[in-house]
Amino acid sequence: MGIFRALNNVYSGRYAFIKHLILFAMVAVNMSVVNNDELWTYIYTILYLILLGSYSVYYMHKIIHNDNKDFSLPDLKDFRWQTLYEFLLVSILWGIYYLISGAILFVLLCIPILIFIAGLGRGGSFLMTIILFTIYIPIFNIIKVALMRYADNYKITDILNPLFLLKMQKDGLKSYLNTIFKFVGISYIALVIWCCAMIPVVIVLNDYIDLTILDLKTLISYFYIMLIPLEYFYIILWDFVLPASLKEFYINKFRTTEISDNLN
Repeated sequence: MGIFRALNNVYSGRYAFIKHLILFAMVAVNMSVVNNDELWTYIYTILYLILLGSYSVYYMHKIIHNDNKDFSLPDLKDFRWQTLYEFLLVSILWGIYYLISGAILFVLLCIPILIFIAGLGRGGSFLMTIILFTIYIPIFNIIKVALMRYADNYKITDILNPLFLLKMQKDGLKSYLNTIFKFVGISYIALVIWCCAMIPVVIVLNDYIDLTILDLKTLISYFYIMLIPLEYFYIILWDFVLPASLKEFYINKFRTTEISDNLN
């Protein structure tokens, strides 16, 4: 499914406004307290991430098993509450995989990075950071494929071995990368639009509040609050629209193969 069609469908469906309002409120509360050092804010953030991730998995399960092209956010009436702690286990497991893959990536690119930085100085350091970040985005978002595999039948054992991704093969990898980098492009465009929108907001705030005399923590709090719309959009884009766009890819490259293997 096309990205913009999927985005439109995510905002459709019964009680869509209420669902998105609740999601936006969760993001707003989290971004409002993220700069607070109190214990309850850390607890809230952890619970927020687990609930958000579990709801995204529930959404994946819905779209995988739904043939009527309904990609709207699901109701909670059929939510599988065991997913809350299972998602935490999956996150820890794949967090370990990411640490290993990140270390391998750094080692493989260490010498070229040092040569590049030595040749271009600070400009090289900045450019190499952007390159590494861009390279790691497809690696990081492989977890969407893993989560879709888990969400299919709610079996953690299906994603214990990350080598199942080798079934992606060359044509599948090309399709996956093509989708991911489209989302990267949209994310950068959204960031530019947000920056342009925030300029007049900062100008207005400066007329009413002396930003120069505020302490750093307060300024950071203002920054996080202004980030709320962008954070909300990124969550919709990467946690819901991306799985919707990857549905056919997952079914064609993984689910069909799994069914065929079981039949044989």
